[in-house]
Amino acid sequence: MTRHASTLEDLNRIIHALYEAAVLPELWPAALETMGDGLGGCALGMTIQANEGATEPLALARLDADCMEVMFRQYANSRTNAMVAAMSELPTAVAAARQTVITDPDYFGSGLYNEVFRPQDLAHAAVACAFRSRDYFVPLGIFRRGTQAEFGGHEHALLKLLLPHLRRALQIYLRVDSLRSQQDATDTTLDRLPFGLVFFDSAGRVWKLNRPAEAIMAEKDGLVIQNGELRAASTTENKELRTLILSAAAVDPGTGPSSGDAMAISRPSLKRSLSILIVPLPASNVDVGLNRPCAVAFVADAARNTSPSEDTVMRLLCLTSTEAKVACMLVAGLTIEEIAQRLGNKPSTVRVHVKTIFGKTDTSRQSDLVRAILNSVAALSSR
Repeated sequence: MTRHASTLEDLNRIIHALYEAAVLPELWPAALETMGDGLGGCALGMTIQANEGATEPLALARLDADCMEVMFRQYANSRTNAMVAAMSELPTAVAAARQTVITDPDYFGSGLYNEVFRPQDLAHAAVACAFRSRDYFVPLGIFRRGTQAEFGGHEHALLKLLLPHLRRALQIYLRVDSLRSQQDATDTTLDRLPFGLVFFDSAGRVWKLNRPAEAIMAEKDGLVIQNGELRAASTTENKELRTLILSAAAVDPGTGPSSGDAMAISRPSLKRSLSILIVPLPASNVDVGLNRPCAVAFVADAARNTSPSEDTVMRLLCLTSTEAKVACMLVAGLTIEEIAQRLGNKPSTVRVHVKTIFGKTDTSRQSDLVRAILNSVAALSSR
């Protein structure tokens, strides 16, 4: 005999599982399984249906993976699945018996039932639109085996209590997922910058780095991270660096934007010094007491041999493939002779290419050409 959620403790356990899944998406299958337990041993499935027809699986519980693969391949959206079409029209967070949205003859005669649910012996179903926004909706299917009783008043009463919480949990999840996507896009953009970024919290501890900063720290040549702090190799420079970081992190955001403080960091390898600019970051009232970045250090390594994408330079400056190669090698700091050796040409041939590049870019000196390229979006394509 199946056991239903019958106590406040059972109900709270299900609600807790739903809200846990809202912030930890990997818990959605377990949350649906807990919900299915409360409904007497049901199988459940949720998808995200975009209004233009795209479908993304969200979570499944007690549903056969092979059968569901058939569903996602052949019956994924409202155009191919009458139940999904019906759920798109239901009031949000209100459960309905399957029979009210699709008749027995239509359901039991459909490919959806015979190819997906019949092999799993899932004869009974209830449906709901768990969440709806301007751009998408989340259909929820709840299924029982043929050996179990159909959904009755107890299950519908329980769903009436649970579905508003599921709707709210989905709203939180989709909002958090959107923020995660925005953060991923921001991180990808920061990683494309040609200089390092080191973010600090209010105590001056390192909060986050972009990939160029990680590469600079990995060299351990002038700057390192020790015990969560950015440290300079020179004791004197380290003291100054620490003072600048703490000062920037402690700036009252209400004082307005700051141009920051800069210093040079010498390197044990005797390569050209690293240059660093430390700037306070703005905050808002909602940030009070939260772990957030309060300052950022921009770290440039003039000795780092970076070169923009030849294809990008070729397209931006309307150069030939060979001219783009020459231009990128000039940006990387190679001499005419070194470029000629790499290309297998004479230096005089390379000089002809350089002259042609000057004409196409309206420059007259190598330094002007390099500056023009590094000040363009080509710098973002550096390898």
